[in-house]
Amino acid sequence: MKILKGQTIVSGIALGKICTIFNEEEKTIPHYSILDSQIDIEIIRFNKGMDKARNQLQEYVEESYKTLDGNASKIFYSHYMILKDKNISSSIINSIKNNLINVEHAIYDVFENFIDLYRKKDMHFHELIHDFQDVRETLLNEFMNSDDDEPCPIPGKSPIIIVTKRLSPYMINDMFDKNVLAFVSEEGGFTTHASVLARSMGIPMMFNVPVTSFCNCNDFAIVDAENEKFILNPDNSTIKDYEIKVEVFKQNQEKYKSISKLPAKTKDNLNVDLKVNINLPNEIYLLKEHNFDGIGLLRTEFIFLGKTQPPSEDEQFQTYKKIVSLYKDKPVTIRLLDIGSDKTPAYLELPHQVNPDLGIKGARSVNYFKEIFMNQIKALIRAAEYGNLRILYPMVTDISDIKIFSGLIEEAKNELSLRNIKINQEIPIGAMIETPSAAIMIDQIIENVDFVNIGSNDLFQYTLAVSREHQDIYSSYPIFHPAVLRLIKMVVEKVTEKNKEVCLCGEIANIEEAYPLFLDMDLTSFSVSVSKHSVVKLKLSEIDKTKIQIVFDDFINKIRNENKN
Repeated sequence: MKILKGQTIVSGIALGKICTIFNEEEKTIPHYSILDSQIDIEIIRFNKGMDKARNQLQEYVEESYKTLDGNASKIFYSHYMILKDKNISSSIINSIKNNLINVEHAIYDVFENFIDLYRKKDMHFHELIHDFQDVRETLLNEFMNSDDDEPCPIPGKSPIIIVTKRLSPYMINDMFDKNVLAFVSEEGGFTTHASVLARSMGIPMMFNVPVTSFCNCNDFAIVDAENEKFILNPDNSTIKDYEIKVEVFKQNQEKYKSISKLPAKTKDNLNVDLKVNINLPNEIYLLKEHNFDGIGLLRTEFIFLGKTQPPSEDEQFQTYKKIVSLYKDKPVTIRLLDIGSDKTPAYLELPHQVNPDLGIKGARSVNYFKEIFMNQIKALIRAAEYGNLRILYPMVTDISDIKIFSGLIEEAKNELSLRNIKINQEIPIGAMIETPSAAIMIDQIIENVDFVNIGSNDLFQYTLAVSREHQDIYSSYPIFHPAVLRLIKMVVEKVTEKNKEVCLCGEIANIEEAYPLFLDMDLTSFSVSVSKHSVVKLKLSEIDKTKIQIVFDDFINKIRNENKN
């Protein structure tokens, strides 16, 4: 059994055999030179292929209008209009003439030029990359034996999980009536057209799962898009557990929809502050269906990754401004760049570290990348004028870390003042409590910040001295380990004594079954993944806090007994 992590587009749970479709991305594009005398032949080939591709897209528009919602037909129509663009056709013909190359390679090159163009633009335009990739694949199929059998045909009407490197809207449309249980892909995004179609069909979907390295046709798998897990070749016990979860999930679907727009409350009307985590900017578009209490943790690493140089202050300012402006009445907690071995941009060179998990992280990285942090902090201070922005310090270990980050904020304010940029408000400052030392020193830390977030993932890692990179060891410990729970309770008690906010985020905050325990610990602020927001809210509505008794001690004793056995 192997558990792969990913990100959820459409929540749900599915069990079944998988069908792998990897070859579409691995096709070899024919590339050869032609003679002057062959130019007309290639242009004729191109025009015939283009006509066929346009006709096929017209059929997709008509069929999707009948079988899916309006979004589907709009997607295929937009692709049809790309093929109708005279600039694209003339560019392909000119490439054939000027470069003396075959039509397939000319198509590939011209579309690649458009893709490169949009890679350099604002994040908003990046979704167009997927459009051009999808249209290019459709057009190339007319020249590359696209009528051949698929490498892994769907067996009759058997329910199947589709596993692919990149999921296109055409794959989803073609499989609409093929009894597909779920879609899992290695590449993708929250607002790609494939994601839009999957949502319209209500089929569970995950992306960012490393499927090409581990999956084979006919493997049995579980797609747990509720908890962002893809379980490959599960054991019998896991299968039985998930068969029960599937039935419960089906029963709860309508409840999730009805409760998503309501405030988060317990059965006895205790108000709970239920925020969401944001890992990628496009996730904010998934929030329109939810009544949420703010963004409890916005990870900024996405702004820095996938680039050849650090984003400028102005580029970051525009990103932060856009997000906080959308939610002016809600707190948006933005964590400073959390540099680590698993998420260091290529342009930030770190010295060799024997143990990166215990090395240059948090405030320790300021000496190496002060300018990076200064640009980010200046951008955040400027964006704070447009909404309720809060700054969160990553991986605080003691008071000295807070002083380092706070010193940067003062320095940034001074620089902005010299540029005549007004700073009209004090920005709330928080600390990530994700090390045992921070939990132990919480009484001093809380005196120097306005709120704290408990990062349960790293707190677990550092408390038990087990790296998250070593999944076999990491998963052998119970996620509700007594040592971690005691530290969390210690933090909650000390922070609430000072009438300040303590927010629980990380993996355990997504486990709805644990909320009686959390409430018993007097935790009332949480930040969860978007896909778990309604699930947790439903669970809260079923809990009567007045009837919870010694849950914390029960949990401790239960885990201790399990460890003995």
